Amino acid sequence: MKSPSVRIFLLSTLLVVTFIATIIIISYKQTATIKSSVYWVQHTQDVLYNSEKILSLIANYENAVIGIQINKIKITRPQLQYFKNDINNKLTDLKKLTIDNGVQQQYLKELSVTIEQKIGTANAISIFRDESTLNENQKIILKNDSLYTNDIKRIVTAMQVGEEKLLIVRKANNEKALLTIKLILYLLGGVIIVLLTAIVRRMQRTIFEKQTAALLHEHATLIDLSAEAIISTDKHFNIVQWSKGAEKLYGYTKMEVLGKGIIQFVASKIDASTRIDFIKNLQENGYWQGEIIQFDKHGNELNLVISYSQILNVDGTIKGYTSTRADITEIKKMQAALQKFNNELEIEVSQKTTEIKQVFERMAKAFLAFDNNWCCTYANEPIMQYTKASKEQLIGSKLEDLIKGITDTQFYKACIKAMQTQQMQELQEYIPYFNCWFESSIYPSPQGVSIYIADITKQKNIEEELITKKIQLSNLSNHIQNLREEERKIIARELHDDLGQMATVLKIDIRSIKNSLVNSTADVQTKVNNALETVDELIKKIRKISHELRPDLLDNMGLQAALKSHCLEFEKKAGISCFFYNETIGERFLQDVETALFRIYQESLTNVMRHAEATEVVVTLSKNNNEVLLQISDNGKGFVISKKGNTLGLIGIQERAAGINGKVTIDSSIGIGTTIAVTYLLQ
Repeated sequence: MKSPSVRIFLLSTLLVVTFIATIIIISYKQTATIKSSVYWVQHTQDVLYNSEKILSLIANYENAVIGIQINKIKITRPQLQYFKNDINNKLTDLKKLTIDNGVQQQYLKELSVTIEQKIGTANAISIFRDESTLNENQKIILKNDSLYTNDIKRIVTAMQVGEEKLLIVRKANNEKALLTIKLILYLLGGVIIVLLTAIVRRMQRTIFEKQTAALLHEHATLIDLSAEAIISTDKHFNIVQWSKGAEKLYGYTKMEVLGKGIIQFVASKIDASTRIDFIKNLQENGYWQGEIIQFDKHGNELNLVISYSQILNVDGTIKGYTSTRADITEIKKMQAALQKFNNELEIEVSQKTTEIKQVFERMAKAFLAFDNNWCCTYANEPIMQYTKASKEQLIGSKLEDLIKGITDTQFYKACIKAMQTQQMQELQEYIPYFNCWFESSIYPSPQGVSIYIADITKQKNIEEELITKKIQLSNLSNHIQNLREEERKIIARELHDDLGQMATVLKIDIRSIKNSLVNSTADVQTKVNNALETVDELIKKIRKISHELRPDLLDNMGLQAALKSHCLEFEKKAGISCFFYNETIGERFLQDVETALFRIYQESLTNVMRHAEATEVVVTLSKNNNEVLLQISDNGKGFVISKKGNTLGLIGIQERAAGINGKVTIDSSIGIGTTIAVTYLLQ
């Protein structure tokens, strides 16, 4: 039998051990409770963050669609897929966070379906929003789009409220469990246990308050630094947060507005229906978004897109409100300007289209327009006269059906090339179907081709007549040159043979008379001597004239000898150094060729003597394969070919060369000199 003291000791020990064990158990359970509370607070914040992120992504998607509508750009698949992927990722995160919550999972299914419907209506709206009128289906789509937006906000708000309520329930259950433990501790530990419980509860509250304060401080810091206009108020709409963006937007500093009612600083122009919608959605859904006209510090009107959200306490009561404000004043102005511009542009396009059609109808040229399928989209009066078809018959017809045999023409190939290369094509061609020459200008575009056609048959006939006349004149010129050379040859021969011989006989007779007048007076002797000198001069003149008319060397010795002889005579007569280089020794050419080259040579040296002011002339006669080259170069003052290229001397040179099917090139530089080159291809 144990003594009472032992029993008391054992009981005390048991009580102490029980107390210590209880303390350990309480400490463990309190730690688990704190961790559980922290976990579920963080869990709720994650759910709230992801739900708010989904709302933000939906708002961004709508803003992107609005921007794309303003700039007249269609939504591309990559842009659409980007938004859908981001939203689906956030939905997946929410599903993982609420996997043990059937109600939230049901909300997520409904939210996924509504988001898909919202994206579908937004895509449809982006296509027809810029049209001036809307049909009934389009109005229904617009209405559904608004309903889907409200449904998304409603579902997300419901999830947020549900999550916050769930957190409240979990905290209540935790507190109930703690209360049960406390009752046991009261029975086992008495006042000490109560004291320990109070300490633990105080520690728990302190930790929770620190965490909450840290989160609120971080949130406030982000708002203060944000460039966006973000305003937070308490439940009475007194301002508690005023971001940098809000300062810039409204013109009030943070210190001016903190703690004061927002209505004192933010005046709004809002109609009754918008006010009712604002209050209703904010109370029922905890969220509202819309366009409102407000005024800044200086009374300037601001067009804003405002989003309001409730801030709830842990017990679900309203703690305050937070709102973001996007300034769309410039966008509204741009929309108005664009609308005005579009209206003016439509009027101007209509006027210009009418004017262009009138111009096309009055054009002397035929005009056709085809689309990418080569179907006629426009035809003016001249083309109808050519094809003998009405406009109704032409419009919609294929190009190959309009004109018989057109596919075998260069015109058809040029049309195909213009479309393929997107480059303008021009050509002249005889079209047998019309028995006419046409000049066509083909202008391509991504939508088709425009074709201008002018009848140039008369012009072509005139050109052919001119070519014929030119050939006739060239032949006549060659004939005249040949006649002239022949006459020169005859006159030179007659001068040399007849007059030369007569002058020689006269000289002999005078010399004979002189010999018979030995005893005559000095006066008679002088007259006889003068007569002899005159006869000598006459003989020289006859030889000179005969040589100039037709050098006998040209006929007897060939071109090379005639060129060299004339070079020496030119040097002696003009006082200009003349160098002749012959690379065709002993070779003879056709008489017409030698005559033409010699006359060109004569004319070139005459021009040098008269105009060049040169000190040196270099003449080269060469042959390369079947090509003969005569080149005359001087170091004179040169001239501008465009100004003096049509002088008679140069024209004569060109005609001489053309007479033998030769080619003349003239190169002249001021202060350097002139080079005339004649090339002749041997037959």
